[in-house]
Amino acid sequence: MFHEIRRLGSSYCFDRSKEKLTRATPVIPTIARDLSERDPQMRYTLSNAIAQDSALITSDDLLEQFRRLIVEPADQLAISGPIVIVIDALDECDACERSSLLSVLKNEEQQKALPPNFRILVTCRPEHDIMNGLGKAACVNAKSMTDVDESTNRSDIDVYVCDRLPQSLFEAWDLPVLRTKIVDSSEGLFQWAATACRFLVDDTVELPVKQRMDILSGEAARNLDELYSQVLQSAFRSVYPQARDNFRRVMSLVLVAAEPLSVNALQHILCRNDGLDHEVLGSVLKRMGALMSGTDGTDIVVRPLHTSFRDFILDRKRSGEFSVAPGIEQHGDFARGTLQMLSERLRINMCKLETSYRLNTDYPDLEERVRKNIPSSLVYSARYWADHLEEMAYNSALLQMAERLLKDKFLFWLEVLSLLGSVSTCASALLKLKEWIPKDTAEGPETVSIIEDFLKFIRAFGVVIGSSAPHIYLSAVPFAPARSQVRQLYESKLPRTATVVCGGSSEWPTLECTMDGDDNVLCAEFSDDGKHIFFVSLGSSCCTIHIVMSALPPSPQRETS
Repeated sequence: MFHEIRRLGSSYCFDRSKEKLTRATPVIPTIARDLSERDPQMRYTLSNAIAQDSALITSDDLLEQFRRLIVEPADQLAISGPIVIVIDALDECDACERSSLLSVLKNEEQQKALPPNFRILVTCRPEHDIMNGLGKAACVNAKSMTDVDESTNRSDIDVYVCDRLPQSLFEAWDLPVLRTKIVDSSEGLFQWAATACRFLVDDTVELPVKQRMDILSGEAARNLDELYSQVLQSAFRSVYPQARDNFRRVMSLVLVAAEPLSVNALQHILCRNDGLDHEVLGSVLKRMGALMSGTDGTDIVVRPLHTSFRDFILDRKRSGEFSVAPGIEQHGDFARGTLQMLSERLRINMCKLETSYRLNTDYPDLEERVRKNIPSSLVYSARYWADHLEEMAYNSALLQMAERLLKDKFLFWLEVLSLLGSVSTCASALLKLKEWIPKDTAEGPETVSIIEDFLKFIRAFGVVIGSSAPHIYLSAVPFAPARSQVRQLYESKLPRTATVVCGGSSEWPTLECTMDGDDNVLCAEFSDDGKHIFFVSLGSSCCTIHIVMSALPPSPQRETS
């Protein structure tokens, strides 16, 4: 509604099924960008703030972000009338990051500094930390759905049911009566009504409408958990126990994925060799249309239509025989599938870039090229193979697959990550692989040696690689030290690249990379796992502690200055 009347300033939706949409750090920059698109003066003020301090965009200090990216630029916004900013499903934000966002939302000084026509609408389930953080804040007006007038709630559900149950699908029925039954049975619970409507129109359910209505009208489907159970029982009512075994296996795989995948992508990754049978995958998902999206085999991702269904099947006490417990076995299926995908499908210049004289960003159709030439299953494999691997116990067969990727397809994997803007994923994945390999295994030292060399390669040429995929082959490999593993493994496979005749290094330099930062750094230290660097800088009036990601291994000696 607010979008239609041009009063929606921004809308940010958290989603726990997508890792990137569980983080709090992108929220404020996204809202600031959306607001700036509404007003040239605000856009100018925002661009000046970023020009003065580009680190604001990636800063973990959300309160400072809010002040400088939203409050100060919004003061220049020349728009009268209400502007609504929506933050949806806050409960699906990562619990560790949520506290910093809650601090911003309950900060009375900053909220009062916003223009008086601004309102921030937050929707969430009543998680304990959210209720404690916002429920008592003076600048927050908290409303529970239980406080909504019953007649208003019923009217909203009635409008929804009328829209979802068209006359054309129920010509033999007295549709107003049917709709009224659904509204009455929902007892004010919107998600119950939504699930019931999908159950009635789902053409994969092998029951006539009358029997479906009997299920919905019965006592066994009065609350949401019971409705979910009834829908699943009608979908998998086969006398064969394998039917429900197949359900549990498929749903465990769907839920263990790092981000939602389409049916086609799931088949490409999991249905290979002795993996999941594609008929099993299809037969289970096609019966789940009332509860999940993307079940018709299109490129729409498969995911629960509501978080309550995910919670339901993950809780054995609530879902009983339909409960699932994603774990090591499912991570193993994904690890094998993704590594096989990478070994089989990666090749040089996958997006057919015509020249090395242009940066990745100079191709206006790069996103379309990626979509056309790099299937979503390969994108997923490139990003998440190591995430699945690290969840498993050591397995020599999987190590061999990972080693084959590094020796044969490492540069092509890096090319895909460059085109996706995800070069940092490479260092993270290599570190995860290194930590996964036991120190006492016979085949481990060679792979670890390759990993350490490749990490140096990334640190030396990461900026170049991230800017231009072709320069992996044209600049990075030729200028790598002559004795480096990456040069020895790949130089002979790239016969048409430049050759360093003289002046090249034979070994990696001791100083591997330089990090730009505050001029007034007082001290710096690696975290014990080597994944972060902590440093303290002296500002105009106080000391600030910064935390930055690091692909460097931990140093045995702590540096201070």
